[in-house]
Amino acid sequence: MWQRFTEEARKVVFHAQEQAQSCGDQFVGPEHLLLGILKERDGSACNLLEKLNVPIDELKSEVFKHMALVKEYRGNDMTLTPRAKRVIDLAYSEARNLKHDYIGAEHLVLGLICERDSLAARVLASFGAKLKEARLAAAGIEASQYQGEDTEKNQHHVRLHDLQRQATSLLFARQARFERELPFLTLLGHADGEVSRAFHEIAVEPVQAIAELEAAMLSAPAEGWPASSDASLDLLLRIATDCSAQLGEPISSRSLLLALLKDTDSLLVKVMSEHGFTAEACRLRFMNRDQS
Repeated sequence: MWQRFTEEARKVVFHAQEQAQSCGDQFVGPEHLLLGILKERDGSACNLLEKLNVPIDELKSEVFKHMALVKEYRGNDMTLTPRAKRVIDLAYSEARNLKHDYIGAEHLVLGLICERDSLAARVLASFGAKLKEARLAAAGIEASQYQGEDTEKNQHHVRLHDLQRQATSLLFARQARFERELPFLTLLGHADGEVSRAFHEIAVEPVQAIAELEAAMLSAPAEGWPASSDASLDLLLRIATDCSAQLGEPISSRSLLLALLKDTDSLLVKVMSEHGFTAEACRLRFMNRDQS
């Protein structure tokens, strides 16, 4: 779902998650997406809203006021609500209609306006935001701002995802879920470590791979990914011990990484294998490095 999202659009989703947490909600709805958009004051989405003569501060206050009065959905585990998922589907459709090959925050605004029944859509409509005018404004946003990122911007992109990994880890640590994915994100958090270096050397698109993993964790149903248990962690430790023996070294971050990547049923392996980051590729890389 998230592969074509721009940096700003991904930031909006994580801002939405943070807004939901701060409001005490266990789900991410269209209203949280709208608040996430408003956090990026210098972004394309707020620029679009300003072109529609929508006052940003007043819009934000109005959303909070209505959220205090009504909860449109009750969910758990910080999943996207059905309406939020529809907003994203509509954003894809709007981008396609505009012949844009990316999903920007401005497309999320269009999706919010299109999804007419949500609280966010009603508040936007109350400020006169109309779909036809919004489409014209979105069409004028240059796609070039999302392409050809220079080295400095790429470094910023990586730093951004470092922060996102921390936020995702905190969220799921509280829920005691994803006993394979959270240690992996923690290992990658050490930017100068060997695991992080191997990841960026092997993975086809490392930043995108992390974004996809985080998005998959956020949207995974609670029943599909059970809470961590002592038994599963013991199994992980045993596999790590075997991996360390293969490498001829004590248990380390390298053997733990290999153990994490050997659980073929985990969400981690499902996502990372699509980017070429597998246990065998890591094992060969580590062994070659030791021999050189």
